[in-house]
Amino acid sequence: MTDDLRTLFDGADAAETLERMMGGLLSAAHVTGWIKDRDRRYIYVTPAWESEAGFPAAAALGARDEDFRAPDVAARYREVDERILKGGAPETREDTTSGPDGTRWFMVTKFPVRDAAGGVIGIAGVATETTPFRSLQSTHRADDDLLSTVLESMPDLICRFTPDLVTTFANPAFTATYARLGETLQGRSLAGVLPTAVADDLAAAVARLSVQNEQATFDEVTHGQNGRARWREYRIRGVFSPDGTLQEVQAVGRDVTEERRYQTTLERMVLTANSRTAPLAETVTALLALGLEFFDMDLAGIGRFVDGSFQVEHLQRRDGSVGLPIGRIPAEERLALVAHDHNEPIAIEDLASRRLPQFLLDGTKHIKSFIGQRIEVAGSIYGTVMFCGTTARHRPFRPNELTLQRLLSQWMAFVFERHNQIAALGQRQAELQVILENVPAHIVTRGPDGAVLTANAAARDQSAPAVVTEADRAALQSGDPLLGRLERWEEADGQTRWMRTDRIPFKDPASAEPRLLVVATDVSELIEKEQALAQANEGLKQFAYIASHDLQEPLRKIGTFADILSQGLSDGNKDDVDYALTVIKEGARRSSQLIRDLLAWSRLTNQPIERQSIRLDALVRDTLADVLAGRPDAGLTVIDALDPVTVMADQTQARQLVENLIVNALKYRAPDRPARLVLRLAREGTHGAVVLEVEDNGIGFSQDYAALIFEPFRRLHSERQYTGTGVGLAICARVCERHGWTIACTGRPNEGATFRVEIPRRALVNS
Repeated sequence: MTDDLRTLFDGADAAETLERMMGGLLSAAHVTGWIKDRDRRYIYVTPAWESEAGFPAAAALGARDEDFRAPDVAARYREVDERILKGGAPETREDTTSGPDGTRWFMVTKFPVRDAAGGVIGIAGVATETTPFRSLQSTHRADDDLLSTVLESMPDLICRFTPDLVTTFANPAFTATYARLGETLQGRSLAGVLPTAVADDLAAAVARLSVQNEQATFDEVTHGQNGRARWREYRIRGVFSPDGTLQEVQAVGRDVTEERRYQTTLERMVLTANSRTAPLAETVTALLALGLEFFDMDLAGIGRFVDGSFQVEHLQRRDGSVGLPIGRIPAEERLALVAHDHNEPIAIEDLASRRLPQFLLDGTKHIKSFIGQRIEVAGSIYGTVMFCGTTARHRPFRPNELTLQRLLSQWMAFVFERHNQIAALGQRQAELQVILENVPAHIVTRGPDGAVLTANAAARDQSAPAVVTEADRAALQSGDPLLGRLERWEEADGQTRWMRTDRIPFKDPASAEPRLLVVATDVSELIEKEQALAQANEGLKQFAYIASHDLQEPLRKIGTFADILSQGLSDGNKDDVDYALTVIKEGARRSSQLIRDLLAWSRLTNQPIERQSIRLDALVRDTLADVLAGRPDAGLTVIDALDPVTVMADQTQARQLVENLIVNALKYRAPDRPARLVLRLAREGTHGAVVLEVEDNGIGFSQDYAALIFEPFRRLHSERQYTGTGVGLAICARVCERHGWTIACTGRPNEGATFRVEIPRRALVNS
């Protein structure tokens, strides 16, 4: 072959170069290739040629096609070769070969081989098998035919159109929907064919298409003569060129009426069942009405077996009327029994086909179709929700109808169970409200601003504290409870109460806003008892002090002067005897007085208080008269400023309090001026406490001793100046303490003193 190439190309270098180029390239590419000289003799073939031709390469070199090919094939090859040798133009054509495996297809390209001067000195060829592509093309053609057949027969509305809405294809369903009989939509603008609303929605959807968003959807809604809506969903898809230009739009419209009716009914069912304001009967009736409309039935109700008797509740017809059609309803009873025993929907399109009797509905019509399912509430069968039709159904119940019946039964169960829970909750709330209203504790809830939101009867009766306290703010801000606080509440009416309080922050379940629960228990009586106990203990201490100190002093004097008396008698000293006797008598008298006053003070401490209604102003006047009656030479000027006031108090102790204050004023009168006594009794403010004041113009005292003078047996003056044991004012203080009153005094030396008793409002009668 090399010699032939040298001859053909007139030079060894050129021949070798061509051999390397063609042989190496075509062999490496597994391509069927060959080279012929001007006489059409093969001077080079690739290994693939030998395989495809089915002829040895050694035998082919130097031979022509007619030497080993069929005459018709050789003639066809010769015609092409001579045309290329003569015209010098390459040619490409499709060729076939036949063999044991059938017909094989090749794409054959032949081109001239030229010398340096440009003359044609041979022919080269390359063949590529296209059999697989031909088979695929044939399959695609068959698929296209099948696709066309499918598109022509599909009930969906299918069309293709240009971006300016000019139709390029419309299947029969699309054409029948929008074109008049006999018209074609090919080449027509959809803007003039579709209803205006649909055309506008379609144009808007096309405008939304892009390379990034090749699809869009919109709905077409129409209404039939019966008023029922029908939905058609259009899905459109854009076809874009490589540069992003929209070339064509494909649209498919599908009837989704049943899907939308199901979805709409389901949404309405959820909203109806979740209504928290509608009564039970209204909710059940609304759910049954939705089922009647969706199933296209005539009668609906809840069938129940109560005490062995069948009853129908919430019965209603398709026209909205409610009530039992007849006294006994054996059809519903029989069908309810069927559904009662199954946990899945029971659907009967035609009672006659099931060999079930067509029971009378209202004396004139028969029940011919039925769908129902039992309702389970709290694990027990409540009844059967059922729908009956007066006509047999010509198609089976669809899966979504069975699903809706199943959901409807579940929602009915939810509604009944929620109703029972709400009723039980209402009963528990009523019981709790009764308990709260009768609990003596003060219970309120406050909002985030401290405003009272709810209050029980005890809290409503107690107006204090009317404003939010620092403790309330602290608990609301921190979220931590404040428990066991002891607080003194000054109420708006002037009364004072001791309260044990618990403050518990919480979140409102509905709004999640902060709330504060305040529980306050009136422990005033307990505090008073604790105070009384403390006072009693203090009294014991004072008693021990008095017994060990005040009573010892006159006894020591008696003992000392008894010795002097004895010595005087021995010495016969009459003066010493007389003086000793005088001192002993005075000591005995003082000891007796101390013991009497101590017993009086002790009895006051331990004697129970017998409260009764007392006109305090009258008691003061009567006591004053009794005191002055025993002192006709008192020479006292009295200024009466007593308002009528009635209080609850122990009359004996109250009289002793007033008497001791008046006697104290007379005892410490000033020697250089006539005695004057001012008695005041009045209320402070509209809802305030009552104040009793006893004012004198006597010798007075320094304010430094204001607290000491109420201690038992405390004296600011010596026995020689003013007689007494110092227990009178202590008794006044004890009376006030035991009644829950307060006593205080003010004074200035040589100007007088004022004693003030404050009685809280709760001790007043008809306050």
